[in-house]
Order: sequence, then C-alpha cells, then structure tokens
Amino acid sequence: AMPLLVLKLYLTRAVQAPQPVLDRVDAQIGAQLDYMEAALAQSAYFAGARFSAADIQVSFPLLAAASRGGLDTGRPRLWQWLNTVKQRPAFSQAEARGGPLMLP
Repeated sequence: AMPLLVLKLYLTRAVQAPQPVLDRVDAQIGAQLDYMEAALAQSAYFAGARFSAADIQVSFPLLAAASRGGLDTGRPRLWQWLNTVKQRPAFSQAEARGGPLMLP
C-alpha cells in the first residue's frame, strides 16, 4: 500500500494529475485495503494470533492510509487493528519521545 500512497501524495502535491489517474490510484489503494481487511478476518494480527514484526511493518502505511488514503470505519477490522496498535505502550512511548505523527 505504501508505494501507492506515496504516488498519490506526489500526484496531488507535486503535479496536477488528471482525475482519471487519481481515481485509478484510489481504486488500487482501496483494493489493497480490502485485501488487508479480509486478512484480519482470519486472525487478530497480520501474521497470526499475536502481534509481530509484520504488524509493525504495516503500521505506518495504515497510519498514512487513515490520514490520506481512504482508511476509515468502513473497514472495521483495519480500523480496530489500527486503534489497537495506537494503544500499545511502545506506540505511546514513541509519540511521547518524537511527538505526534504529522503526515503531509
């Protein structure tokens, strides 16, 4: 999902991309979010029943998607997963140390 989110950022900030191009990127982001939503129907976390490095790896793209890429309560499993990650002590410690995440 991250390459498409970066592409969307570039197409909306650096250049004035035609709407059909933006629509295509949004559709691809949506398809990837749908895939991840379905994966969470199988287990609480991306690599099984326990939080793992896979969840850490996907956390930033999903934070970005919640900010700019269409992730909202319409994908309840992803939304709940993201809220769970944000409540983890390490996430809170990182925010306390580095400040809240500010995405463009």
